[in-house]
Formats: sequence, structure tokens, C-alpha cells
Amino acid sequence: MIIDLNHLSNKKIQVVICGSGPAGVSLALDLEKKKIECLIIESGDKFYTDKAQKRYEGDVIGNFPNNLSELRLSQFGGTTGHWGGTCGILNDYDFKKWPIDKVDLDPFLDNSCKILDIKNEFREKKISNDLKIIEFKKSNVMFFDKYFEHIKNSKYINLALNSSIFDIKIENRRVKQIIINAGNIINIDTNILVLACGGIENSRLLLWFQKNNKSISRKNACRMFLDGASL
Repeated sequence: MIIDLNHLSNKKIQVVICGSGPAGVSLALDLEKKKIECLIIESGDKFYTDKAQKRYEGDVIGNFPNNLSELRLSQFGGTTGHWGGTCGILNDYDFKKWPIDKVDLDPFLDNSCKILDIKNEFREKKISNDLKIIEFKKSNVMFFDKYFEHIKNSKYINLALNSSIFDIKIENRRVKQIIINAGNIINIDTNILVLACGGIENSRLLLWFQKNNKSISRKNACRMFLDGASL
């Protein structure tokens, strides 16, 4: 259901998910199947707005667009609002220097394909030591079109729009406060906070949280938000 965060103040929420893109929505749908209540906090609105998009502005160093706002969308469904739909699978070398390996994600491939309405058929053929043919799939799923009404009517998924996370307050390894839009303090007690804001925004938020919460070391910053009760 669509909610006002102020109505949840002082309430214990089992799982809080930051971001309503593919990762956040997919997780919420899985929790719903297990009848686990969750809250999705989305910085944007249902659709594109200039105001929400300005939050993504920033300079990029390298051969990418000069402004981060050109890469992503701040709205329900995230960047799937304008993605091309091309899907492929990751390789072992993509996980170099990551704390997980490809085999850790393989069990979830079937479900991912169902969410994207594509077949789990990513065939590969090695032509030579220097060339390999890889099959890609095309998904026509736009997350707003497919999932917004479902989440709007869900008994287990709460969705807060236009709520940009500015900071969090942690006590005894539990999130006690979430500060929204640089000033609105929401008292929410949760033991699991999941960042699903995309690779760039997740990193920025983790560094910002670590800066404002001295109890979070850089070494355990990522792990901190995945600790808690077993699902």
C-alpha cells in the first residue's frame, strides 16, 4: 500500500528497503510471499519529475555522461523506466574483488528470469581462445507497469514515495531513526535495512552513513545493513 512515512513513526518494521528499482521491488515481492512486512522508501514519485531527478546530479570522471542524472531515473521502478531491456548473465571475472562469487547468485537466476518475463536460456559458444558468442535476452518489463498496482494493493508491502533518505541513526546495531528529505525524522525500529539504490547511490549512502555514525567502520559498513533476524 502507499503510505505516509509519518504514519509509521514509532512502529517496528521487519525489513526496510531503500529504492524501488528492480532489486528493491524483487525483494519486496519475495518477502510478501513469505508474509513478511516490509517498507520500500523511494526518493522519487510514481513518474518522472524534474525535482526528484535533480537529486542525482553530480560530476563523473571518466568516459561516461558528464552528469549522473543522465544515467538513472528517480521514480518508481528506477531506471527500468527507460532501459533497453537487454539481459545477460554475469561471468566469474565480474566478481573479482567482491565478497561474493557468481555461484552465490546462480540459485536466483530462474526467479530473476520470471520477474523479467524472459527464458533462462543464455547459451554460450566458444569460437576460439579470443572469441566467445554469448546469447542475450530482451525483456519488455517496465516495473511500474507490471508491479505498481500490485504493490499499491499489497497487505505486506508499504511504499513511501518522494522520500529521499538523508541519514540514519543506529543504536545497538539496529536502525532507530531514518531522516527523510534532510529534516523529517521518522522513528522506525528495524533490524534489517537493505540498500537497493543502484551501484553508485549505494556506495554514496554507505560512505555518508559511515561518516555520520562513527560506530560503523568502513570495513563492516556493507555487512551492517544485512545483519539481523533470519528471514
